[in-house]
Amino acid sequence: MPEVLEEVKSDDTKQNVCYEFTDTLTCTDSVSFEKYTYIDGIFPEKRKIFTQAYDKNIFDLVSRMNTGDIILPPDYEQNYTWDNKKASLLIESILLNVPIPPVYVSEDEDKYKDEDENEKWNVIDGLQRLYSLERFFSNKFKLSGMEVFTDLNGRYYKDLENRYKKSIDYGLIRVILIFKESHPDVKYDVFMRLNTGSLKLHPQELRNRLYRGRLNKLIKELRNNKQWMDILGLKDEHKRMADAELVLRYLAISESIDRNTFELRDYPGSMKSFFNIYMNARRNPEDDDLAQIKNKFTSTIDKVSSVFGTEAFRKINVEGIYDRALNRSIMDAVMICFEVHDKTLLVKHRDEIVKLLKTLIHNDKYFYDSITIGTSNKKKIEYRIKEFCTKLNEVLIP
Repeated sequence: MPEVLEEVKSDDTKQNVCYEFTDTLTCTDSVSFEKYTYIDGIFPEKRKIFTQAYDKNIFDLVSRMNTGDIILPPDYEQNYTWDNKKASLLIESILLNVPIPPVYVSEDEDKYKDEDENEKWNVIDGLQRLYSLERFFSNKFKLSGMEVFTDLNGRYYKDLENRYKKSIDYGLIRVILIFKESHPDVKYDVFMRLNTGSLKLHPQELRNRLYRGRLNKLIKELRNNKQWMDILGLKDEHKRMADAELVLRYLAISESIDRNTFELRDYPGSMKSFFNIYMNARRNPEDDDLAQIKNKFTSTIDKVSSVFGTEAFRKINVEGIYDRALNRSIMDAVMICFEVHDKTLLVKHRDEIVKLLKTLIHNDKYFYDSITIGTSNKKKIEYRIKEFCTKLNEVLIP
């Protein structure tokens, strides 16, 4: 039976969410989180993680990697940091029967594509160890720096005597499997806590590993939209996937906002949780839905680019000069409100729309607060979208 680990608690009370914009992207809006008694809106009865521990022999683990039943992240080779000596010491530890730290995997949401297919696991923690083993079994490096089995230095796996091969093949590593029934946000939190490698993964990089599927693939495609990249000031994909997270942000809000009341439905209290739940629930849309999502994004960003150009999503001062830094909260309002209007009409009223944004920023204290302080607060999200959409309608439909 799956084991239920004790609830995970979070003590983060304040966080500046500009951290992911570390290269050419910068942002001006920050968020403060209230101290919840539950993780980002997860009630205690749902704050559980279901796990099962297995002792797996190494030959089986490597075989599962080779058949794709253990799914390595798409960027695993570039994130592999161990040199051959460190990988060799792992092999020596196995020969010495020294306990190896456990590997954490999560049950793939789409683990069965047909009745005969084995269950699939996504690697959460232990990538360096697993890939080192796969490399050694594939004869990609010679052993080196062995301190006890010095006679094995300079040998590939294929060169080892059978007794050594068997010791390695049947060496055991504990695997902790996190079942898909665990709350997606708790799985994400566990991933964050286990993310202790030399290159810390940022939030969207983690989602890219946890929530594989057609939606994730589309988000990575949309981030390369030329008009989108020009607005973000990027020549290439953002190294830490901040551009992809902005695409996700728009899609999640667009699908959840009520167009009549401007209520943001199913919002758990933080953007992080909101994005996790959205991606987990919509991993594999149907073809028609995917096409609709793609068309909605590309047409909306085309409208935005036609009105604001590369200065879109920035604050504008009283002299009409735009900030260099992108403001995601302004992006929320502009993208959501432009989505439903005709491009020709928007372009016709370009000057009035720019004036409208400037007026809201400088004359509406609540709007200004909603795009600068505590911007992930539900009421502030709803306020900035409602105010901009309402005023935009007055400009376009007098």
